[in-house]
Amino acid sequence: MTSHVQFPWSWVASSRWWDGLEADDQALIEEAIDVARQYGSEQERELDEFYLEALQDEGMTVIEPDVTPFREAALPAIDRVMADMADGVREDALGDQSE
Repeated sequence: MTSHVQFPWSWVASSRWWDGLEADDQALIEEAIDVARQYGSEQERELDEFYLEALQDEGMTVIEPDVTPFREAALPAIDRVMADMADGVREDALGDQSE
């Protein structure tokens, strides 16, 4: 229950290709990406809930740790790794830290 492994629903495109698109096309692609991410994230949540319930039904004891100290301790390493990434990648990769 640490959420240390998640599928971020990322996408990748070369800047040369992206910069060659018209602004309207970029906007359409960004909108499609947002829709796909929301759908993918919802599917992942539903599967997580399904499997968690199935495991508990089979007798598994689930421990929900306080993940805040772990996240705080990991942030310097994440910042080092993400320092050379494009704008927005860090925020995109980390997502909503309140979950």
